[in-house]
Amino acid sequence: MLNRAQTLGLVALTLMWGVNWPVMKLSLQELSPLFFRALTMTGGALWLLAFYRWRGVRLRPTGRE
Repeated sequence: MLNRAQTLGLVALTLMWGVNWPVMKLSLQELSPLFFRALTMTGGALWLLAFYRWRGVRLRPTGRE
């Protein structure tokens, strides 16, 4: 059985996945595919950077071993 956090995560993932196709279809009517992909990748990278900073994860590589 799923706990509350897992259920909310599943619902969020399902909604994001379901909205993906209509948003992509509408966006590609106005933008080129390469520009759209560049926007989504940049947005995803910035979101991950903000998330990891919020969590306190160090992103710089460590020294040589």
